[in-house]
Amino acid sequence: MTACPSGWHLPSDEEWTQLETYLANNGHNYDGSLGGDNIRDKIAISLASATGWDADPENYPGAIGNTNPAYDAYRNKSGFSALPGGYRLYNGKFYDVGIIGYWWSSTESYTYTAWLRYLYCSYSNVSRSYSGKGSGLGKVYGFSVRCLRD
Repeated sequence: MTACPSGWHLPSDEEWTQLETYLANNGHNYDGSLGGDNIRDKIAISLASATGWDADPENYPGAIGNTNPAYDAYRNKSGFSALPGGYRLYNGKFYDVGIIGYWWSSTESYTYTAWLRYLYCSYSNVSRSYSGKGSGLGKVYGFSVRCLRD
């Protein structure tokens, strides 16, 4: 909750949903469609930096790591430039750098956990989950942050 500088704040789960809805409804789906049943399904590549991500060995349609140049117009189309920073555990070690990126929200899901978003090199969607998943370690994970101007 204190990761952002003065005049900025960590977005709530609802503010993340607002971003996702805007992108899906305004031409950021990897296939050029608008909206969709699940607004998170096709926008990951438009949030992800064009570099730094591991290649998807299966080349799934619209996946961040899909190397097909047909998706180049959608890579980082939003300008968000999400990097695959992986995550840091309580032991101080980083894991999955290049493969996945996690971002906190300010909305708690349970006492020891908070809602988050993550991008994975082999996915075309933005995933919504909560930290820890019952481990009791939720808020001790090191994830990236997105700061919004107040």
